Amino acid sequence: MPGQIKSQVRCYARKREVFNFDFSGDLVKETDKVNKEELFFPFKEIGGLEDVDDTVKRLLSLEFCDSKERSFHKEYECMKKIDELFGHNAELERKIVKFTISIRKMVPYCLERTGDKKNKSVLNESIAKRKKFLKELRAEDYERFIWLLKELKIRYIPAKKTVRVSKRQNRINENKTISDDIRNKKEEELRLVLEREKEEYLMNKEKILEDIEKEIEEYGLDKEEILKNVENIRVARETPPEPVRTGFASLKDWSYPKVPPRFFKLE
Repeated sequence: MPGQIKSQVRCYARKREVFNFDFSGDLVKETDKVNKEELFFPFKEIGGLEDVDDTVKRLLSLEFCDSKERSFHKEYECMKKIDELFGHNAELERKIVKFTISIRKMVPYCLERTGDKKNKSVLNESIAKRKKFLKELRAEDYERFIWLLKELKIRYIPAKKTVRVSKRQNRINENKTISDDIRNKKEEELRLVLEREKEEYLMNKEKILEDIEKEIEEYGLDKEEILKNVENIRVARETPPEPVRTGFASLKDWSYPKVPPRFFKLE
């Protein structure tokens, strides 16, 4: 309507959720700091570097290596350690170490630049693949699995089993819960009724037994003989009656009467 003042509603910006990669299971979020004075791995096998000038040693050390070369150096050292312990056939351990180094290198970058969706998806894929290889190693050799977790400082987080429930199944579950509550309530009421009836029955039983004892003493009857007759009557009631025997020894001896074949049609 003209002249009507519209109410001003303040629209606040929605708060973003805290973004982290705790589901990866890494207890160390960043790569370990390397010793910059250590020689780069291609130059370790070269002999005679001990007598070289300190300036040359510094040039060949990790101090003048970039981040990519340092990650290669760390990967080489881990692979060398695995080869010494388990041999050259430890393929799963090699893959897990490789993915762990790349994951710890990418986590700080993705936390700093949340808008980089491509590297985030690559990181999620790497975490999923490493979980897959950890699961395979756990099934293959549990002791090596535990040792690798301790060395790499990883906590194994198994994948959650998600079950999709339809609307129809939800209604069935709700109706089942309601019916169970009703049944439990009725069972509780019936139990209370049976307990009251049990108390009344036991009281009447005691009175009847006292009256029977008085009558036995009054008429001078033999109590043991009476109990024996009662036991015989009880056994006779509980034993099933014998089956009625027919003229056949078994049902196998009985058969339909033989009818001669018809050689003509009835009109």
